[in-house]
Amino acid sequence: MSVPTRPLSPWAQRYGYRVETRLSLFIDDEIHSSLAPYAPSLHPKYYADVPPYEGPPTKASQLDHLFLNEFYQRPAFYGTETWQIGPLMRYVWFSERTGLLSGGHREADSRPPAAGGDERWEDIAARIFESERIQVDETRWFQFLRKDRWYDIHVMQSQPTLYHPDYDHERWSVDNPEVWSILRIILELADRILKALIAERHPMMETILFGLVVPWSEAHPGETEPWEHCSCLFSRAYLDEKLGPDIQNPLNFVTELPSDQWAMRLENLLADRAWGMMDRMFLGRIFHGVTIPELKGMILLNVGFLRALRNPDATLSEKCTIHFFLSNVILHELFHSIHTARQMKDRPDSWSENFPCTYRLPAPTGEPLLDGDGQAELGHAGITRIWGGDIRVINDNLHEFPMSLARMTWPHPRESEPHRAARRMAPVILEHEQFKLGTMVHISPVPALYTAKLLSAAFWDDPNIPQKSLNGFHCNVIFNSDTPWGGNTVDNPPKLLELGQVLPERLDPGEREMIIAWEERRMDWEGRRRGWYEPLKREWELTPWADISARNVLILFPRGFAIRDELECRSLAAVLVHKGYWGPDKERFARRMVTRNGWVYYAIGMLMYAALPIQKNELKDEPYEILYELYPSRHARADLGQIVYSHSKEMYKRSRRTSPSKMWDPLTRPGVTFPDFGQGHYLKLIDILFHFLGINGIEVHTAWYDAIMNMRRSLGVQRNSIQDRSAWATEWTFVAPEYNTNKSRFIDDAWVDVG
Repeated sequence: MSVPTRPLSPWAQRYGYRVETRLSLFIDDEIHSSLAPYAPSLHPKYYADVPPYEGPPTKASQLDHLFLNEFYQRPAFYGTETWQIGPLMRYVWFSERTGLLSGGHREADSRPPAAGGDERWEDIAARIFESERIQVDETRWFQFLRKDRWYDIHVMQSQPTLYHPDYDHERWSVDNPEVWSILRIILELADRILKALIAERHPMMETILFGLVVPWSEAHPGETEPWEHCSCLFSRAYLDEKLGPDIQNPLNFVTELPSDQWAMRLENLLADRAWGMMDRMFLGRIFHGVTIPELKGMILLNVGFLRALRNPDATLSEKCTIHFFLSNVILHELFHSIHTARQMKDRPDSWSENFPCTYRLPAPTGEPLLDGDGQAELGHAGITRIWGGDIRVINDNLHEFPMSLARMTWPHPRESEPHRAARRMAPVILEHEQFKLGTMVHISPVPALYTAKLLSAAFWDDPNIPQKSLNGFHCNVIFNSDTPWGGNTVDNPPKLLELGQVLPERLDPGEREMIIAWEERRMDWEGRRRGWYEPLKREWELTPWADISARNVLILFPRGFAIRDELECRSLAAVLVHKGYWGPDKERFARRMVTRNGWVYYAIGMLMYAALPIQKNELKDEPYEILYELYPSRHARADLGQIVYSHSKEMYKRSRRTSPSKMWDPLTRPGVTFPDFGQGHYLKLIDILFHFLGINGIEVHTAWYDAIMNMRRSLGVQRNSIQDRSAWATEWTFVAPEYNTNKSRFIDDAWVDVG
């Protein structure tokens, strides 16, 4: 897919725009990121400043841009809208000696504190960070984290568009001093977190090291397996609850083991663990990290956020956020890798009498369900149990700057949505209570103050905090969004973040000031939008302009059409027609055409089908193989040898697939499937649709009706001249019309704009 050539907006320049992952909802003279706040506007870097007064939007297009961005942001950013980010990234704190610091998101941070000075505020803050952050001591790390375990990756065969232009194995190697200087801070934090979890005997660390692993049939005798070779991992606490007082818990022996034996077991399990760095795509997917069971649980870290850390424009808040997040990625992948090691090494004859084997699977399988979870994904399950929720990136564009983090319920009920089945990496039990309607989804932001605290030497050295891992490593929940699951994130997005009930005496340094900044920003926004925002937003939400995925299709389809990517175009057309209805049932068709603007999407879908060849066969992506060669870095142990690893895209279910062309006319020929038809029949269905709407007194949005009929007339002319059903139309000119609330009514056999 070709990359658009229009200039990027300031927000798109800072936070990135990738055609394959970023929704492009609004294009005028620039390509926008969907991130920028409007009414009022904020600077893409200095968004913690108070914006100048602008006044309400005066044009319909400005309203559309405002509402569209915020409509996209709340579900995509876990209950957050961009205007709320400023207070979350406003401050950092490392010690009482240096006190509260600005995180780099005020314009004043780019200036010296005194006239004529050379050192800027952000330079001073960066110097404080270097002196007061945790200091790295590689000699104290776990062996499996050290520099001698790293490979360089050479991508030998692949689709070149999958990789960032600057990716090469020498640039992204631990042999590169700049890369290692960044990575070693992240590994230091991961090492400290692991050691705290062991020293404090955290239940999740106990479970991943010693938990009971059994087949589903043993845990649930007589019940049908949710998938083939399903297994379960149980913690000691969970077994205590299920077994009751009369049955001995097989994990009680763990209470007798000193913590140093936990550490020894972890080292033994990961004795042959290796690491590498990858670019943003791997296995046909985008990951921050990945564990490869076929390579003994080797862990690959994505270089995307390392690239952001090397960017001199990164703020201190962004750096703290990335360091903390990538440490979590390492923990996440280690949970996968530890289980892989247990599959390979845990056998009855490998355990001593006082160290009974708790791994009881006859052969390696996929990952187990943990303690009755509805999804089998040990990385997310482990992170959730440590931090009180899964850690996600707000604005996760992978290789640009993050806009804070969120801690949220896992597994999220959306994992049960049918359209996610093809790309779901971890299996789910669809009937599980965690996916039921009404399940509460909890979200809370992880502000820069917290990530800075975890990176500060003061936190780790403080004798008044003897138990570091308590309460998610002392992470206060200050703002939250609690939303009952309603079936999908479009109709039921997370509630907007709001200030929760906080006890002043429980607040960490800087959190009071952050709350003040939050409330000032909230009152500022409410004041500027009072009187006009809510009624105009409600009006917009009822129009076709409010459908995010449909508008994205309208931007992506012309790109696919331009390069004659039939599979892409047919897939996009199917998205639209199924927003209306595509089938032979007359009653369902009639109902869907007048519900939530279904007529718009159906009609545009028919236009798309009329622009494409009639396809008699199923289309699908051809499988491709990616070949990787992994070479030990110069600092690697002598026993690390060269590895060649390959995989097919089909292995990971990312292939697109579309069925042959179909034709139904549910209004005039209900129940009939047409065996022979051409593009003109699709155009005729549009005429039949508008006749049906007209005689039933249904008003239509004038701008959409006009745009659809203009394209219908153009395609009619094109198809009359082509006469070849297997040919493409010569041009596609349809674009979403500018926002306009006018409607038309069918009067005297014609559609009339009634305002």
